Amino acid sequence: MRAAVCVLLIACKTESVATTTSPSATASTAATPTTSATASASAMVAAVADAAPSLDQELVTLAQRWNDALARRDAEGLRGVFASHVTMYGSSYDRSQAIAAKKAAIGPDYTQSIAGVLITKGDPDKPRAIFDKSWTINGKESHVRASLGFAKEGGRWLIADETDAKTEAKLADESCMGLVHAAVLSTDDGKTYKKSPYGTMYVCGPPDCDTFQIAAIRLEMGHDMERLASFDVDQKKGVVSHAGIDQKADPAIIARMKAACAREALADQGK
Repeated sequence: MRAAVCVLLIACKTESVATTTSPSATASTAATPTTSATASASAMVAAVADAAPSLDQELVTLAQRWNDALARRDAEGLRGVFASHVTMYGSSYDRSQAIAAKKAAIGPDYTQSIAGVLITKGDPDKPRAIFDKSWTINGKESHVRASLGFAKEGGRWLIADETDAKTEAKLADESCMGLVHAAVLSTDDGKTYKKSPYGTMYVCGPPDCDTFQIAAIRLEMGHDMERLASFDVDQKKGVVSHAGIDQKADPAIIARMKAACAREALADQGK
């Protein structure tokens, strides 16, 4: 905008000077710089647009800044890339708490790198960067598929979520659905279906069914899927039954299942 304003002021000044000539000369002289000024302003705007990084580029750069700070063991360097609130591996922190948690986790020999960064925009307001992460701590190197979630604050994109595939799998296992399957597999009748080629499959559940209906299946390459048994799981009472007979399930899994299902049902009511 400053460039455009400056050009228009120059045009006005040129037109003013031209008024000392004849009317025809004035019109001719004034028209040329104004047209030139407009063209120059358009060119400047186009140049700025071309120079502006795309959203993908901006988010890749942000992910790289996050990686570089951690690779240098500079937790304070995350202050410029973390949002005011950050979810890290399933736990929520404010910015200062997140930085403190990083400081505590980074050892004196810690380093990391990322590769193959891919930007996804399933939710345009919450894009994510997915990448391969490698890190070394206490002399041991590890690898995982990791991701960062972004949110806009004060007109800037910042990191609002940090996680990896292992954490997401664990969190899924601790979801209502994951624990319903775990409860079935903890019973004497369900233990049969723990290993390949057997498994369990969701059939029905709230809100379509009052309780969860889980099928025990057999699935082998080259063969159609076989349904071998049906289990009913009452997520409120914490009861697993098979063929109308209550089964003895792991009480710890049942307790976690009841809590997770109640928590998710309450969250759904609030939507």
